[in-house]
Amino acid sequence: MTAVEIDERMIEHLSSTLPGLTVKHGDMLQLDLARAARERGGELLLVSNTPFYLTSPLLFKLLASVEHVHTAVLTTQREVADKILSPPGNKDYGILSVMLQLFGKPEYLFDLPATAFAPVPKVESSVLRFFPTAVPFGETEPLSPTQRAALLALLKMTFEGRRKMLRVSLKKLLASGAVGLPDDELLTRRPEQLAPAEFLALGRTLFGDDLGGAEQPLSKSGKVVLGRPAADLAAAADGEEGVDAMVDMEDDGPCDGPSFPSPMDLLEDAHVHKGWRAHKAGWND
Repeated sequence: MTAVEIDERMIEHLSSTLPGLTVKHGDMLQLDLARAARERGGELLLVSNTPFYLTSPLLFKLLASVEHVHTAVLTTQREVADKILSPPGNKDYGILSVMLQLFGKPEYLFDLPATAFAPVPKVESSVLRFFPTAVPFGETEPLSPTQRAALLALLKMTFEGRRKMLRVSLKKLLASGAVGLPDDELLTRRPEQLAPAEFLALGRTLFGDDLGGAEQPLSKSGKVVLGRPAADLAAAADGEEGVDAMVDMEDDGPCDGPSFPSPMDLLEDAHVHKGWRAHKAGWND
């Protein structure tokens, strides 16, 4: 078993009290999970008593690394657990709900009282288990990182106006000429009313059965930009390293961290390929 710990004082404590544990000094958000999986010879099992302010970045890192993690058990703030497990139509339902229910297979295990921690926090905690997968729940074929990033951009666009009819939320995209306006019943509903599988259906209705991922979308400079994991997209767009750039992907207002590029930044002013538009600037490596 290997522990990743950023606090040097905790490293010394863990090494002395658990001699059978391998402790690495580092930031979990910067850990290369693909490399770690290769070194371990298989998919990883992650266990984390997650600091509350790191929950969303860690979850988006998990979503960007589904091919390399078999199981994850995370302690989260109870409100975050409620959001993840929330069904359509609930006020807590949002981007995390959709993405993790599609690609994380979340399970509620149990609650932890505040008194289980020292010092005692002001909130309650829940323990969730995830089984990350590139195969969306209820389907048989995996989605590529390109396709998952495209779906994430679509979710961000729609949940920016979570109480608006989808036809209104997608007006800028439709007006840009990237896609045509389909005669689809889904567009008459609000994003908070769509089940996760219906968002997949909406993406396919707008952009084709393969979600625009059969071939790599190209920018005008010829560089592939959507064929990167979702976390890398955000980091590259903001000139930051690591998935802390994903911190404000949820629809709860502004955060202190750097922001994910807007969906129109992802989709407009670039070469059109099967309906998807790639961002024309920034990702040149």
